[in-house]
Formats: sequence, structure tokens, C-alpha cells
Amino acid sequence: MLFNVRTALFGMVTLLVMLLASVGYYVSLTDRIYRIKVSKFEGDFRTKNPVATIHRDTGEQDREVACVVEPALTNCGGTGFASVLLQTIDDLTTCLTRGLTPTVIWMACDSCGPSGPGRNYWTWYFEAINPGIENRTETRVCMGISREYFKLTSAYPRRPGAEGKLVDFRFADMENKISSYFQPITAEIRALVSYVISGYIKPAPRVQKMVDSFYQSFMAERINIGVHVRLLEEHVEEMTIMGQKTPKLQDFLRATKHIMDDIKAGKADKEVRIFLASDRDDVIASFEEEFGKANVVHTTAFRGEEMDKRLEDRVWGPLRHLNKYLETDKPVAIHQNPGGQGKDVACVVEPSIGNCRGTGFASLLLMTIDDLATCLVRGFTPTVVWSDCEYCGPPGHNKNYWTWYFEAINPGIEEEAKTSVCMGPMRYHVDQIAIWETRTGGEGNLVDFRFADMENKISSYFQPITAEVRALVSYVISGYIKPAPRIRKMVDTFYQSFMAGRINIGVHVRLGNDHLDEMSDEEQEAPELQDFLQVVKKIIDDIKAEDVSGDKEVRIFLASDDHDVNAAFKDEFGKDKVVHAEAFRGDEIIDKLGRDKAVARQLGDEVLVDILLLSKCDYLVHDESNVASVAYYFNPKMRSYFVSGDAADHKRLNGQSRDSTELFRLAVAKETSIIRDLPEMQRGFLNTGPKVTWEVLSDMEETITMMMQLKCFKKNIKWSKCRKEFAASKFADRNSFKALMGL
Repeated sequence: MLFNVRTALFGMVTLLVMLLASVGYYVSLTDRIYRIKVSKFEGDFRTKNPVATIHRDTGEQDREVACVVEPALTNCGGTGFASVLLQTIDDLTTCLTRGLTPTVIWMACDSCGPSGPGRNYWTWYFEAINPGIENRTETRVCMGISREYFKLTSAYPRRPGAEGKLVDFRFADMENKISSYFQPITAEIRALVSYVISGYIKPAPRVQKMVDSFYQSFMAERINIGVHVRLLEEHVEEMTIMGQKTPKLQDFLRATKHIMDDIKAGKADKEVRIFLASDRDDVIASFEEEFGKANVVHTTAFRGEEMDKRLEDRVWGPLRHLNKYLETDKPVAIHQNPGGQGKDVACVVEPSIGNCRGTGFASLLLMTIDDLATCLVRGFTPTVVWSDCEYCGPPGHNKNYWTWYFEAINPGIEEEAKTSVCMGPMRYHVDQIAIWETRTGGEGNLVDFRFADMENKISSYFQPITAEVRALVSYVISGYIKPAPRIRKMVDTFYQSFMAGRINIGVHVRLGNDHLDEMSDEEQEAPELQDFLQVVKKIIDDIKAEDVSGDKEVRIFLASDDHDVNAAFKDEFGKDKVVHAEAFRGDEIIDKLGRDKAVARQLGDEVLVDILLLSKCDYLVHDESNVASVAYYFNPKMRSYFVSGDAADHKRLNGQSRDSTELFRLAVAKETSIIRDLPEMQRGFLNTGPKVTWEVLSDMEETITMMMQLKCFKKNIKWSKCRKEFAASKFADRNSFKALMGL
């Protein structure tokens, strides 16, 4: 039973490393993982060994089928060189036994260079195998990643009941010793692998030259005993997991001495030389002491502490960072400034360091407001930094694009204060207690809150927006979110020209596929364009019924990302009744966003201007949208018409709230209670049981999202005011905040 539990844990950690590597590969090579459907990944992980086939009509007469072996796709973190090579040989054999023409590509692995399309590091180590065959044939088969711990069929002879692939095969025969065992290596397996190697695995000329040079200098014309010794802790752990006992250094020395005695007994007239391959300096020293320095040779390599450090940096370091990341609801760091004189605790809000791709302007603003509120209820002095986002300029130290859109908040406070708290990016899909929470059971951060109330409609739902949430958010906005002068000028100019002195109906319409997908994910039905037109028509009819004199003109301010929506509204209500700000729309946004940082900031301007003009309206017609929610928060007196909503939603969204100052006082008391009274939650996979670890890993959508978040966070922390603390995963806990808050 011990073996099975350990194997399960080992397998879960291995799968986690595979996922980290796969996300790293797809992000770094395609930069489009956020557009790939999670179902695609789920499909990959349902098969034992994902294989893709591509057929294309090239007009060529070549009937060969190219078989692309690329095991390095998901072996970027901790997979040894020999392991990747064995996986390559395994897939090569599969290609050959199926009658396919193989080629090998290593583009992303621990022993590779910088990854990228068209790069192949196999040829750094070995001669190319049928180079370019994948581009010359009509049909191409791509051998995907091999899944761990599956009883796969194999071209290699296998005992009934034995598990594993070629890379798992063991020198030991564990049959009848443990309940589940890997295939033992046999003479037939050796012969078949050697057959494939002899035909296809040819060291590159530069490698062959190094080997030949060393061999001629130290090993030629001698009887050579090759000794490979692994005594690092991870090898000992691996042997224990497999139910095997690890030999000690003395066992290797004894075996080598026994061989030498046998050679001498045979009266060989050649010198005996020991070639030693080991990862430890003390092993080399012991062999030299036992057999003499002249009789022991080895190549120059990283060993001992240097090897440990590299292993730490490449494998266990990332896993420990991931575990620390999982342990916290939200990564927050505390930085001590020796030169600081200020007694206030600076609270640096920098949500952009965790938002690499696809985060809209309104979403980023809501994340900022969320963190601002947290700083305030903890009694800290806030400041905001936007360093790298879709709507920012080129990132850099001391660059702050928040001030491109809004007035600075307590500028320089983080340099003056002795202590700074840095609010890292929020983690998606984490159950946490928030100051905004008004509905027990509702999930999410402020950016996730919905206009719809999905309680009792679906099993897990996001917190619905309420009048009290609106009042508290408006309280924070009124005190701290001030548009920059140039933005105010644009808004005021448009308002005075087209909206002043009128009854204004603000309409925000999103009908793109991404919005439809989002609504479907939350089990909501997206409205159609006609639904928006009908709601606006009803509001106009109600206004006319109340305003018998007809003194005021009704004007529709339209914010939409679709040219067709603008045309439909003008056809329905007249061109003179419908106004909108100039903006990129439709495919223009996709074309422009991300290509030019100046254009990206222009897009940010357009979104913010739309939000502020919507907030100046008397009525807001909208569906689920963060743009709409920000406009709704900016003006707490504006009436909401939620197109997908019912009478209960309308009442809730336009209800009366308690005084915002009182709500803020209650929020302070709530946060104080959370920090003082609730225990720290342990979420990391290294310090939880196998059940919790499996729950983390088994939800593919959750896991992939988590990996993307972590990769983005680690990439951007160099811009943080607490970059050293974040880089070392020194996240603050509740005890730290108790001290800072004087609890």
C-alpha cells in the first residue's frame, strides 16, 4: 500500500510538472494559449498518448508518411537528458514499426536553447534524421507527449502485468516483489533498442569529436571500467518510491574492485582505467583515493552544490514557488525600506503584474478598486501602479501608466514609507471572504460580480451586485479615482456638445463571440440586438408619458464594439438622436490591440471615455459587462436597465442602500475580524494530502488557468515595488498583517 500511495503522489507531482511545461511551451511559442479552448487540453489528457495526423494535398507524388517525434514538447522542467533521449527512441521505434518515415525535433527542453518555431536542438547533439520530411510529404503524424503510468502497448517485449514505457524500464526485476512493477530490461529489449540506435542515433560531428578526443587521450588501448554513481537525495527518493534499496558508495567501490581483481586474475596485459560519471565531487575523490588518481578519469561537469543549485533553479524552485502561490488567496508582499522615514504603511496596488493577455480595461480598473478598498479598510495609505498591461505603454522600472488615465494617488508614498505592502494579482476561482460579500455562498472578486442573481439557479455562482456593493464601490471611486485632466477635457467637450441639457439614455451593447462564450460559461443566455432596442424604446415611451410638455430632448449615447449596432440604433431612432464617441470597433480592435503601445493607450482612452460618458446618463441600458458595471458604480444615482434581468433584478440593482460611510465602517470591522480571527488557509499541494492535490490537478480548466497566472506573475514581478520579495515567494500571512494593523 505504501508503494501505491507514494506512486500516486509522485505521479501527481509529475503531472503537475508536465502541465507547467505544456503551458510554458504553448505560451512562449504561440502566445495564444488564452484563445485555446480548455476542452482541447481535456481531450489531450484523456488519451494515453496523444497523436495528431495532418493530411494536405501538396501535389507531390511522395507516398511516404512523415512521423514527427517531438517528446520535448512537455519536458521543460526537470526531465533529464537521458530520459528525453529514451522517450525519443521509444517514439522512433513506434514510427518504424508502423512503417512511417521518422524525423526528430527537440525544441523546448532542459538541455535545449531558447525555444521557438523552426528551432531543433536535436541537431545540436545528433545528426538530423530525414530533415524536412514533414514538409515534403502529404501526410504527417506527430507523436505527442507520452502519458505517465499508463499500461501502454509497446513495440518492446513486455511481461504480462509490467507497466511503463522504455524510459521507465528498470535494471531490477521487481516481479513478485511489489504489487505493481515496471518492465525489467532484458537482452531482447537491449538488442532492439541497440538496433534503433545503430540505424538512427548518430552523434553530431562536434560531439563525436569531443568523445573521440577524450577517448584517445585517456581510454584508448586500455581495459575500461565505466562507473556511473548517483547518490543525490532525489535518486534515493526515487528508488524508495519504486520499492528498491539504494546502494551506498562503498558498494560501487567494492564492485569495481571485484572487477579489477578478476581482470588481474586473467593476467590481462593492458592497463585498467576507470571512467567515472558522477554528480558528486566526493564520489570522485573516493574513487581516486581507492584506485589512484592516474587510474580514474572523468569529464569536466557541474557537480555537488553547483548541480544542486542548478537543479533547485530549474526544477524544485518552480515547484516551491507554485506551492507558495497556491497557499495564498492572493500574493501579497511586505517590503522594508531602510531609508524610509514615513510612519504610514504604504499599500502599493499593482494588479497589472498578473495580467499579461486578454484583461480588458474595465476589468483591470475593477481589480484596482478591489485592492484599493482592501488597503483602505486595513488602514494603509494606497498608491496605484500600472506597469505592464494591454492598455499601457512599454513597461519599465518607475513607469506608471495609471497616471496616463487617472490622477496619481499618494505619489511616492512607497519611497517615503518605512514599510510597503504590495498587492499582487488576484487569483481566479479561489473561494475567499471579501469585504464586498453580501450573499453567503457567492464567489468571486469584485471583477467577477454579476448583474444577474444566479443563486438557486446554478450550483456555484458569482456574487450578485447589490445596492450596498454599489454604494461601497462608489465611496472608494469618489475618494480616489479621479480621471486625468486630458481625459476630463475629452469627456466634458463631448458632453457639452451632444448631451448637456437633455435626458440621456446610455446604452452599452456587447454581441461578440467572446461575450457569448462568457455568458454561456456562466449558464446565462445572452440577449439579442432587438432586446436592447425594445428596452430603449420602452424607456423613451415612459419618458414621453411623464414629460407631457416635452421640454427636454431625449438623446441616446451608444457604446458598442460593433458598427452594425450603431447602424441599427440610428435606423430605429434617427441619426440625430443617437450619438457615440469615435472609436475603433469590430475587427479594428483585434488588429490594433497589442501591435502598437501608442494605439493600445488610445484604445484605453476610448474605453474610459465611454465609461465616463455612460456614467453621466440618466438611464443605463446594459447586459453583463464590466464596462457597464464600472459606469454603474461611477454614478450611484443612475437607473439600471439590465436587459437580461427580471423584475427582482431591477429592484435589487436600483434599490436603496445604507449610507456609504456606514458601509465603509462595517467593511473595516469585517476585514479586521478576518485578519484577527480566521485561521490561515493551507492550499499548497506540497503540504496537503493526496485527495486535495488530486482535486487541484484533476480540474483541467482550473489547472491550466492557474499555470497561466503563475507564469504571467513570475514574468512581470520585475516591475513590482516588492520584486525581491515576490521573486523569493515571500508572501505575507495574516500574522504579518496583524502586526501592521496593531491587532
